Amino acid sequence: MDNARIDFYKLTSLIYKDIDYPDLPIPVYAAFYVIMSQYFKKAKIVWGSERRNLRMCSFWISPSRTGKGQLTKLLKMVAEQLDISVIEETDITDAGLLGTIDEKAIDYNYKNKLKEDNPNYKNPVIYGDLFNYDIIIFKECKKLLIPTQHTQMFLSILQEALDEPGVVRKKLGNQYPIEGIVTSSIYATTYYMPEIEKTLVEQGFFMRVPIYCKTLSREQTEHLREDIIKMLSQKNSFCLEKEVKKFTDEIKKIENGEIEIYFTEEAIRMLIVFNQHFFQKIDVVVGSKLEILKSMSQMALDIIIKVASIHCCLEEKQKDKKLYINPLHMKPAIQFADACINTIIDKIEISDEIKETNKTKKVLMYYKEATKDIPEKMISKEKFAQFLSERISTSRITNLKLINKLVTENYFKKQKGEGNTQFLVLNER
Repeated sequence: MDNARIDFYKLTSLIYKDIDYPDLPIPVYAAFYVIMSQYFKKAKIVWGSERRNLRMCSFWISPSRTGKGQLTKLLKMVAEQLDISVIEETDITDAGLLGTIDEKAIDYNYKNKLKEDNPNYKNPVIYGDLFNYDIIIFKECKKLLIPTQHTQMFLSILQEALDEPGVVRKKLGNQYPIEGIVTSSIYATTYYMPEIEKTLVEQGFFMRVPIYCKTLSREQTEHLREDIIKMLSQKNSFCLEKEVKKFTDEIKKIENGEIEIYFTEEAIRMLIVFNQHFFQKIDVVVGSKLEILKSMSQMALDIIIKVASIHCCLEEKQKDKKLYINPLHMKPAIQFADACINTIIDKIEISDEIKETNKTKKVLMYYKEATKDIPEKMISKEKFAQFLSERISTSRITNLKLINKLVTENYFKKQKGEGNTQFLVLNER
């Protein structure tokens, strides 16, 4: 079942050096899943009354000269051999991605009094790349991370495009809107920038795209350069085009027509366990970072569902144009989703989480004061609200709102007492 992914890894190793070994090679697998999600574009996941596609995207952040260009080059070559249309954007503009309006067509229709139902009517909308390509590559797309008004607007459009279905509607200054359904995958790379913190907090686009963020130590960089030097050896000579064709010829043997994908009860139980594991993992996270991760919990489930579906399609055991996801398909999907989420938890710092407000710090300080003589180190919500009123001269209602906010942000845990009594326990981080 996993032969195709392993073969893709071997193919990439010819020109890309894996800096993640022995950990999961997220960039390689992400590129593979982006390609396969478009190869199986006719497959649909049965989700209640809906039929959802397998479309995968990827956003890769790592230092310059770490192989992003080489892996992107290979992704493009493989995709094109599989008749998957690819465009590499050199500049991110509304006109290039969304489209433009043909003023001459408007004049022609007006002069000839043509309506849309007339066969001679000329469509004034010239659709952009989002509507015309299967995979859109943004190389070194630092422009997406700089929080300007245009960036925020553009990321909002991409957010709509990545929803299910990806319906986009944009008016560009005249009566004709550019609208349609987007099914393309986004594959973006750039180097790390501090601005990503603010963009991550504010833009829903990053709640829909698996993110990989990697920084290299001095030793890792040294080993990477050594591996690149070794590629000069004559014994490493090969023809990349032939190797790509060999790989894609095998992929083409796999059926990629219309199919419905269902989850077995065992697979659903694995999803539930993962969801529990995810929220246990973020149990000690507070503030803005917690809000981001709570939203990303849905993205994690989406990744698993889509990756498991891809592995299911690769196995190709169809019955009446139906496929069924089992635990074997779920295992690599869960590993991949878990690794992507760890990137957010471990690598990306959210400034708001570190810079707690003075009010929050005061409340936490007063909590410790209020519980210093209590062995269990807990106090009822009502008593603590009263304690705060005595210290900072605010009303009970104001204090309860503040306490509830800090519970939501995970600074406090609630513990049920007798009757309707609720106790507060400090979340020790």
